[in-house]
Amino acid sequence: MSVGVVKAADRDILQRFVKERVAVKATVCTDDPAACKGMADTRHEAVNHSVGEYAHGMAHMNGMESLWPMRKRACHGTFHHLSGKHPDHHARESVGRYYNARDLDTIAQMSTLAWGMVGKRLQCREFVA
Repeated sequence: MSVGVVKAADRDILQRFVKERVAVKATVCTDDPAACKGMADTRHEAVNHSVGEYAHGMAHMNGMESLWPMRKRACHGTFHHLSGKHPDHHARESVGRYYNARDLDTIAQMSTLAWGMVGKRLQCREFVA
């Protein structure tokens, strides 16, 4: 799953987002039938919530619809505040934790985190600059 922050949800911006992040010939599932209409090299399946459709074949939005409430709970409970300076970082962190680590026990999650930090150094001044 690829997430990111966009300034607006119009067709051109959404299609550019998909083109930059999704493999050619991949299937993109959305909850807006018009969002990816006409996008070359991308298979598009959609559900139309406005008419009560929540699944259409293999297309559904269940993963995204459970990701965002979890993120909201983390903002209020764990982090208390997220600055608007690095919204893409925050979104990617949520996806990584939700999809890549949710089936792991606590020790395995901590081990995965520690191994991911090997050879990397991020000084505070680099992150907040």
